Amino acid sequence: MEEQIEMGGEPAKQMVPSDDLPTNVLVALTKCIAENKTSPEDLKSQDFLDAHKYKIAGDPSLEVKDYTPAVFQRLRQRGQVTDEEYLHSWSNTKLSSEKSAGKSDSVFLFSPDRQFVLKTISREESKWLRSLTESMYNHLMKNPNSLLNEYFGHHRLVFRRKKIHFVVMANIFKYSHNLVEMYDLKGSSVGREVPEEKRKKGSVLKDNDLLRLQHQFHFPQQIKHDVFQVLAQDCHWLCDHARMDYSFLVGVEEVQSDVMNIKKGHTEFDGGIASEDGKFIYYLGIIDFLQKYNTKKKLAGAFKSLRHKKEELSTVEPAFYSNRFQKFLEKVVD
Repeated sequence: MEEQIEMGGEPAKQMVPSDDLPTNVLVALTKCIAENKTSPEDLKSQDFLDAHKYKIAGDPSLEVKDYTPAVFQRLRQRGQVTDEEYLHSWSNTKLSSEKSAGKSDSVFLFSPDRQFVLKTISREESKWLRSLTESMYNHLMKNPNSLLNEYFGHHRLVFRRKKIHFVVMANIFKYSHNLVEMYDLKGSSVGREVPEEKRKKGSVLKDNDLLRLQHQFHFPQQIKHDVFQVLAQDCHWLCDHARMDYSFLVGVEEVQSDVMNIKKGHTEFDGGIASEDGKFIYYLGIIDFLQKYNTKKKLAGAFKSLRHKKEELSTVEPAFYSNRFQKFLEKVVD
């Protein structure tokens, strides 16, 4: 059974509540999109604090909270995403989901058109994102070519008496067609490889895998200069907010014809970067930057340092992490 939500143009389908978590997350998301129809000219200080609660028709036990909706609407506008397009992307019930390959218990849902990624996050991460929202918004508005993965929504669903926090992000690989390699890079070495028995086609490889394969990314020199200039600005912002353990996500697509598949995105790098020799297209961005260098991380780093050198660890203070992160990428980008 489906109901219709009118948001101008073609009506978009919305699923009704069920016992399935992904379905209910999407019900909550489309409810928030439908309710948030305002488009303020200028954001006010209160917009960065707002949180709206909605009950879900058809199941009184379901409740969704929409954090700072006006702010994320503006961020979608920055990303050239209209409310109609955003809702339509999630209106198809044929979703693909993935469990996190990392240490977290996050669940990922991809919109059918692959434009967006919905990710469940912890309560702590949700709290950190709320504290970052205003500064992140200002940083993105001042830096139109920022490499930070874009957040387009931040929500909380009450489902079966559990509170489930989730975000919606831009899919860094939305313009790709056939990635031959993917890398999650941090600049550290402890635990930064995919075990041989787990490697398969489509695996996201890590720092040590890249070094083992002796692969490099070949950017045109001017593009390389521009990328690292933007990277420095983003890393400075992350360091100022005590962030660490973030990653540089890179997707490598092999050019299959004489026609380059470079799309014109809303940033200089959004549609992909052609390699120096024209044989590859690179898609890239900074992901997983909600982690704060807190007491728990400090203790974890101190414990790990008994067995490993500081230079090898991911759990280090933000300034050290940022500097090493940039130096590692300078080494692997030719």
